[in-house]
Amino acid sequence: MVAFVTGGFIAIQSLWTARWLTDVRLLDRGAVAGDLMAMAITFSMGSLITGFIADWAHRRGIGLKAVMIGCFVILAFAELGIILDAPLPAWLLVGVLGLAGSGANLAYVTLGDPFGSALAGRAQTSLNLLLFLAAALLQSGIGWALDLLNAIGFGAGAEIRYAAVLGAILAIQVLSVLWFARTTRER
Repeated sequence: MVAFVTGGFIAIQSLWTARWLTDVRLLDRGAVAGDLMAMAITFSMGSLITGFIADWAHRRGIGLKAVMIGCFVILAFAELGIILDAPLPAWLLVGVLGLAGSGANLAYVTLGDPFGSALAGRAQTSLNLLLFLAAALLQSGIGWALDLLNAIGFGAGAEIRYAAVLGAILAIQVLSVLWFARTTRER
């Protein structure tokens, strides 16, 4: 789940948010920079807030996996707003995306239980490798898909192509979270 959720977030956040802001929202470089700054600030805030929420939830017997799923729901709505080009300020859409994007990082904490302290470091390293591999593949995949859709004349404008490609990423993320939630319940 983390590979697709956080990998997808990193792919969108690190390369494709700026392109979406220029290609779909038609913003100039200064406005794009301001919106990306909002995303960076809210990502930092999200890391801190997620930690407080995780601590609060843990004290009440709520598992970290439930907090991770909650963060994903917020992330999914932010992505859906971007996909649908919701009539909201761009800084708000990408800001919420940044805020919720840090939630899956709680997975690193959960790896100590199933693998034990002796193997937790290796498990976390493996998770990190999968996450960044997924991010790199999704980054490239988004570009290839946008180029392909443009080449075949799909959609009347960039917003349709971005909606299709980012919608596919969101669908993969939703399926991975559903699988994660199902396997979590079975344990």
